Amino acid sequence: MAYAKINSVTNANMSKVFNVAKSGFGKIGSIDAPSAAFSNTKSIDFDGSDDYALSSADLDVNVMNRRTKSIAFWWKSSNEGTSTGNYIMSFGNNTMSITLAYGDIEVWHNTHWPSFALHHSHRGSYLDTGNWHFITFTVSCAGNNEEAVHKLYVDAVEKGSSTYTRDQADYATGKVSIGAHLNGYGPIEAQIDEVGWWDNVALDADAVTQLYNSGAPIDLSTNSGNYDNASALVHWWRMGDGDTYPTLEDSQGSMDLTMTNMASGDIEDDVPSA
Repeated sequence: MAYAKINSVTNANMSKVFNVAKSGFGKIGSIDAPSAAFSNTKSIDFDGSDDYALSSADLDVNVMNRRTKSIAFWWKSSNEGTSTGNYIMSFGNNTMSITLAYGDIEVWHNTHWPSFALHHSHRGSYLDTGNWHFITFTVSCAGNNEEAVHKLYVDAVEKGSSTYTRDQADYATGKVSIGAHLNGYGPIEAQIDEVGWWDNVALDADAVTQLYNSGAPIDLSTNSGNYDNASALVHWWRMGDGDTYPTLEDSQGSMDLTMTNMASGDIEDDVPSA
């Protein structure tokens, strides 16, 4: 009889322990798995002959013509470009673009005339063999015919600035092209990675430094440290990561690009890293 009581008590206690453990495992199982760490393993190689990536849709005309904006990208190239200019990227029909001409990085924007340029005297900081560099363009302007402050950074160091006032009508909108002009004119020889566009925000120096991150790209869609502008990010082309040839997805907007005159091998395992 005593053994029966002991056995009964033991079984009851073990049942309680089992139920508690079962309940605990259920709670653990319901916890969301941590989000995957940011990973950057791909970039796009443009051969300077006829490669480029083109959108099928037009940019939002308001975003393109916003006087205040920021555009940033990683790139690797030793080609200084020609006198007529090689297009790093182009937005709209013969309107806004970022080009390279004899070592000058030129930004054609409606708040400045002629282009706002990073003079070729700085070319050693962004044109060399085998090294990635982070280029950031910002413009802050209240509106048309208002004073506009333009800045260009290389690896989070301000290399050029200009204050300019211009009475300029809005541009006609158009497609996005990276690696050449919209029609394939002026192709650039370079590798390009992680292209971001922020609407109505001029990134400050602290934010640019955070994005540079000592040479290792970060997640543009998430605020981090002194970078608190993730909500203003409207376009982000990862340039290979998460992409399936021939489409380069816009992970933040809806402006997917199609690799033109290119091959799947132009998505390369070569990226900036600290």
